[in-house]
Amino acid sequence: VHELVSADKFTIQGKITRLSSMRTRRGITIQKVVIDDDSGSTELTWFNQPYLKNILKKGELISVACGLRKNRGALEFI
Repeated sequence: VHELVSADKFTIQGKITRLSSMRTRRGITIQKVVIDDDSGSTELTWFNQPYLKNILKKGELISVACGLRKNRGALEFI
């Protein structure tokens, strides 16, 4: 069950520590990035954005604007 936590947008910033890119059987591309900051780490996921694997680099500092919701009790950036 997805529950919107806030209609506000949040900006998170962190250093990229892991990157992965995969293609599903349906032909969808999924890019995942783990970013770390002083408070911990979080995983970011993009769908059908294959160009990101050429732009995002491990060790870079990035800022991302996103929403926030609860998904089965866990907080999730959307």
